[in-house]
Amino acid sequence: MGRGGEWRRATGRLESTANRFLGILFPEFCRGCGRVLAIRDCLLCDSCWLKLSWVSDARTLAELTSAWGRANGVGFRRCPWPGRVAEIRTRAVAYMEPVMAAAIHNLKYRGRKRVANRLGRLMARVALSDPAFRGCEGLVPVPLRPEKLRERGYNPSALLAGSVSEATGIPVVHGALVKIRPTPSQTEIRPRDRTVNPRGSFRVVNPEGIAGIRLILVDDVATSGSTLAAAAGALLEGEAREIRVLTAARTPMGSLGYS
Repeated sequence: MGRGGEWRRATGRLESTANRFLGILFPEFCRGCGRVLAIRDCLLCDSCWLKLSWVSDARTLAELTSAWGRANGVGFRRCPWPGRVAEIRTRAVAYMEPVMAAAIHNLKYRGRKRVANRLGRLMARVALSDPAFRGCEGLVPVPLRPEKLRERGYNPSALLAGSVSEATGIPVVHGALVKIRPTPSQTEIRPRDRTVNPRGSFRVVNPEGIAGIRLILVDDVATSGSTLAAAAGALLEGEAREIRVLTAARTPMGSLGYS
């Protein structure tokens, strides 16, 4: 084992000991059932984590966008993504319903970084169970714009990718993809504008790190698929061989198809 591995193990043991000590002095309670949590900052007890509304199927980016559009009154005559991007396979752990929504909110906006450990392990199980994800050689987190990263202090997608990496052995490809254009948050604009908003906002800056390999693009939530499509498109333009998408959550899907 290298010095880096030994250091991570030692740090993990120290953190675990400190966490147990703090748990005795300042107990935290499960947001689902109110039980005392064995591990601080994990938000939910083991029983409540099992109450997630699990996603059992895979969908393409085209299908995600179609279902989202119909649910939000946006009728697309055809898929807004080019062929290779439209057919990218996506997997998620659970639907964005109350338990998962609370986990994502606390990870992104409350600094509950430990939530990424649990979600990442669940994401890893999904990826390892899907034959289409076998042979993937790198994990790429969807990057934040620089000012948002400075404001928040961390990238939730990068934390998730790190946890997936620990569980699967697939390395994170750091610095391969950057966000080059600031865009309004997808939650702050009209549904019809969401497919246009992220276009052209990502660029590959380390093409030799992704050329010719199969990658898993990692993010917290798949909603309209627009951000994922823009990021995946940039990776394909950077000569990545294939892209799969892995997220913690997916918004509930309605009917599929374009009209």
